[in-house]
Amino acid sequence: SDDVVQPQQIVDCATRLDTGPELGFEGGWQSGWIDHNTPELAALTRVVLDRAEQFRELLNVKPSVEVSIANCWINRNESHSPHLLHNNDVHQHAGYWMSFVYYAQVWPGAGQLSLVTPNPASEWCFPDWSTNSSVYSAHRWNITPQTGLLIAFPAYTQHHAWPNLSGEDRISVAYNTRI
Repeated sequence: SDDVVQPQQIVDCATRLDTGPELGFEGGWQSGWIDHNTPELAALTRVVLDRAEQFRELLNVKPSVEVSIANCWINRNESHSPHLLHNNDVHQHAGYWMSFVYYAQVWPGAGQLSLVTPNPASEWCFPDWSTNSSVYSAHRWNITPQTGLLIAFPAYTQHHAWPNLSGEDRISVAYNTRI
């Protein structure tokens, strides 16, 4: 079906696009902005837009405000590289609304995604006294990726990927949306 995301098609797209070092980084490769409507990404793009629309409704954003994809790119993180791909450093996507990451190829040990509260003072307001972290008290969420997992978070959220120690490349697709 055209509505089913095929991770292998995305891996094949990453392989096709990864043609040289001009956009490469030590420890992996990151594409420039790519066309999110390319056939290999079309089903995933529809899912991302659907989820963004659900967030728009959940957050009571006016129905007249349109959700759109601002940009999209592919990441390939090598395994056991002594160098960290630049997106492994803590960063955020300022100027965008929601960010999404889809894991097309992940193996055990591929490294977690850490989402860090945008309010650093919370670490002092909510020290580690809680027995069960919640969305209200967690300073960081460490998410273990799995092939086929789509993660969404506000673009202002600081985040980073842990090194890939799986023995295989970790391949993901990232999107930024706007309203």
